Formats: sequence, C-alpha cells, structure tokens
Amino acid sequence: MADYILAEVTKLPVMIKDSGELLQLPTLWLIKRFSIDGKKIGYVQKQGGRLKRWLTFLERRNIELDGASTEDFREYKKQLQDSGLGPNSINLLLSDPIAFYWWAKGQALLRPSIIGWKSFQHPDLEYQIEIERPSRNSTAPYKIPFLLKTHNKERESIPTPDQIKDLWKTLAARTQSAKRKDSDSKEAMEVRNGLMLRWFMSGCMRCKEVVSLRTLSLPPRVTGNQRRMVRVYLENGCKNDKPRYIEVPGSLINDSHDFIEMERNDIVQIHLRGHDPGVLLPSTSPRNGGVMYEDSLGQLVANTGVGISTHDLRAYGLFKYACNLYAIERMLAAEGDKKIVNVQYIKKKLMDQAGHESISTTLRHYVNLAAVVTGDRNEFESLEDEERVLEQRLAMIRSTREKYEVARATMES
Repeated sequence: MADYILAEVTKLPVMIKDSGELLQLPTLWLIKRFSIDGKKIGYVQKQGGRLKRWLTFLERRNIELDGASTEDFREYKKQLQDSGLGPNSINLLLSDPIAFYWWAKGQALLRPSIIGWKSFQHPDLEYQIEIERPSRNSTAPYKIPFLLKTHNKERESIPTPDQIKDLWKTLAARTQSAKRKDSDSKEAMEVRNGLMLRWFMSGCMRCKEVVSLRTLSLPPRVTGNQRRMVRVYLENGCKNDKPRYIEVPGSLINDSHDFIEMERNDIVQIHLRGHDPGVLLPSTSPRNGGVMYEDSLGQLVANTGVGISTHDLRAYGLFKYACNLYAIERMLAAEGDKKIVNVQYIKKKLMDQAGHESISTTLRHYVNLAAVVTGDRNEFESLEDEERVLEQRLAMIRSTREKYEVARATMES
C-alpha cells in the first residue's frame, strides 16, 4: 500500500508505492507545500500522512490516482466515520487530497476535468471530483461540499473515565486477537499501548511528542511515593521546536523503566531485528527506523471505534491535571495554609503543562470545570479509575510473565 519515507537531509516526506516506486506528483505537491507555500516541515509531514491514507484507499480499490471521483471521496468519508475519527480529523483527511488535485490541475499535471464546478459558460462539462464555487467573500479557491459540520474547537467535549477505560480494553482486546504466534510479542504490544495512553493523559502530550519521546529523556526511577509528580524534559517533537517540561506521576516513570528492561526489548528483537530506534515506544514496523508515524498512532487509537482521538486523550489529561491542581489548592485553603484557591496559579501551571504561551479559552474552560468536579468527591475520585485499570492490567501481565519465566527456568534446569 502507499507509504512515505522521510528524505535523509530535508526530512520532507517522499511518497512511494508498496513496491518502492516513487509517487511523483504527490511528492512534488508536498515539496511545494514546504518550499513555496512556506509550511513548516512538521506540518508537511502530517499532510504526507494524510495523503498516504487517501492513496492507500485508492490502491485497495484498484483506482488510479487520476481515476478518483466524487463518489470515491464520499465512500472514503464514510470509511473514516466508521473508524471513529472526529469531524475535524475527517475534514483534514478529505481536504488535503482535494488540495493536491486542485494544484495538479492548475499545473496542467492532470487533465482539466479532474476537479472543478459547473458554470454557466460550460454547463455540459462534467468533473470527476465535483467541488463548489467559493462564496463571494471567501479567500479560498473553492468550497468542498462533502465536509462534515464541526463544533467550535474550544467547546470540544472531554472523554469520560468510562470512555477511557473502554478505549484501553478495546485496544488490549485487538492486540490479543492479532495474528501473532509469539505471546511475548502480544504482551509487549499491550504494555506499550497502555504506556502510550498514560503518557498522553498524564503528560498531556501531543501526538508527535509521544512518538518522539526518547528513552534517554526519562528521569531516574522514583523511590518512595509513586504518586509524586516528576518533571520530564521534552526535547523532541515539540510544537514550533520549543522544548518544555511536563509533570507525570512517579509510577509512570518506574513503569516506563520496567518496560525498557523487559517488553520493549521483545519489540526491538522480534520486530526490528535488534535495531533500537531510541524512542520509548517503538513501532513494530522497521519503516521510519522503528519510530511510529503520527498518523499511524492516530489510526491505532481511532480505529478502536470508541470515538476518541489522540487529541481527546491530551484534552482529558489537561482536564485531569487541572482537577488535581484545584483539589490541592482546595485542601490547602481548607487547612488554613491559604486564604483562597489561587486560580491564577492553576492557570499558569496548566499553561506550562500544555505547552501554551498564553492561557487559551479551552484551558480556562478546563479550570472552570475543575472547580465544579473537585467540589463533588465522588465525581473527582472517578477520574482515578482509568489509571487504576491500566496499572492493574500491567501488574497482571508482569505477574504472568514472571511465573512463566520461573517455570521455563525450572524446566531448563
């Protein structure tokens, strides 16, 4: 199926077929997005991932690049909806291929009838991909009629603890049902995926930060209180290439060190033939050097069908972080250490954890919700449920593995 690799020097995505043959036109469009349109390299890489998904869709239906139609886009849209992706993600996955076809037509690299809208001048002219004329006041060159309606990004809903637990259970079940003969490999993947979810939620991390997190970035093991928050320096994959500190529980640090010493080695040896990519959460594919693509990670979460995206996981983490900060402030105020809850302090801490340079409407919304949730003991305690589920499952996997290792050692002796 269609894929892309990153050019060694420029790090621009190069689109290829499964055979390794270059997909010239999509690659030229991505180069143009960087060199002429001035898009950041990270953004162009994301566009490469989205274009890869469209090209794979066409290949699976034996449709040539220039044979796509409006109906193909509608079928593609339905497939994306069935996978559990949100409207914003689906619209991006639809918009990038349309932008590519519009550019290719404008450069006379594809026939004029590939994309366009009917006009009075040419009422009989049929277009394979039918779009609409832009509105009078719009600066866009066209309008895409089959995009989904979206809500204001500032008002996106936050997943519930039950939804998070459903996501983890579904992801674990899919891993266990995968066609892999090696049980160690399945358990290694399940542990990796559980840690992935916890880094999203505890660290409030973006997708690129999660796939870029390196083993060397981990602080030393934590002794004593495992709930104590530990600072982690994110140096790779940060937005606008600006490193930052985040805080995560000590239990996540320790479990990540255990993963490095145990299950991660299984992934490296079984799937990557001993090549260590240096990242904490390696891919099972040797492509991209064993580092997960952001798009692949997004699909892994979205394809569970639970209706949660990686962005939702980060949103949940920020909300939970705000709740913990608010709860501490409430406790200090109740014990007399403070006169009132310091909301400005909470906003500043949340802004730093999110990697924002200013307090946004969304972050203010999380703080306001935290004020309500932390006032209800039962609702606040329910936020810890999903963490317990992940930790309990990890402990069970480790216990089973240790028993197996002991039994095997006994038999060998």
